[in-house]
This record gives sequence, structure tokens and C-alpha cells, in this order.
Amino acid sequence: MSISTSTLFVSLGSSLRGLSLSELSFPAGEGGLILNSIIAGASCLQYLSLYAIVGTRRLRVRNLRNLRSLRFLQFPVEDLEITGVPFLENLCMTGAPLGGDFVVSSMPNLRVLTIHRACKLTEQKLDELILNSPFWSHFLWED
Repeated sequence: MSISTSTLFVSLGSSLRGLSLSELSFPAGEGGLILNSIIAGASCLQYLSLYAIVGTRRLRVRNLRNLRSLRFLQFPVEDLEITGVPFLENLCMTGAPLGGDFVVSSMPNLRVLTIHRACKLTEQKLDELILNSPFWSHFLWED
């Protein structure tokens, strides 16, 4: 019997508090499926960091009520959704160009927002992000 990596992570997901993945490469388009299934199964996740991951077109960070810190570093993704993360305090997107859709929901506890190097956010999406995070205390934007 063979167990896939995503199945293994999903089975561990209920106890995971932190997950940091770096320098991974997935076959084109499959990264999103694998990462989305890992994230969806990690209901207690408090810290998520994704660094230099290739092969992910769509990423959904949904309904992680315990998530406090979310970091995307050198992580090109076309479509990104961050919803259902009411206790998120730190959001960092560094060198993570967004080429397509970017969906965010209310993040009332966001304290630190860092957007750095080549994040392709439209003014409208940046406004939406800021409006959905009324209590941030630190904001860094560099083009």
C-alpha cells in the first residue's frame, strides 16, 4: 500500500502547529493540489512559511482559525486566496509576484504587513488588503 506525501501530511495535520517548506519543485500545476490538501488538513496550524516553491499556480489558505503568521518568500503563485484567518497577526509576501487573482477576507488582528520585491498587487487589491486589516501597526511596501 502506497501513501502519498499529501495524505501523510493530512493525517498529521490535526497536530501540526507550524509548517515551513522550502526549495521544493512540483510538476507544473500539481503543487497547488498538494499544498492545498496539506493546508486544508492542518486545522491547528499557527505558523506557515513557504519559501522558493516552484510549480504552484493556485494556493488557498482557508479557514485556519489558529493561524498567526503567514509568510511567502520567493514564491510565485498566480492565484492566491487568504480567507477565514481571523487571528492572523503577521503577513509577509517577499519576492512573491502575484500574477492573477488575489482574494483576502477580513484580518482584524493583522499587526504586521510586509510586501517586498516584485509583488504585483493592483492598487485596488492593496486597498482591499489594508481595509480588511484595520489594526495593523507596521506596514512595509517596497517595489
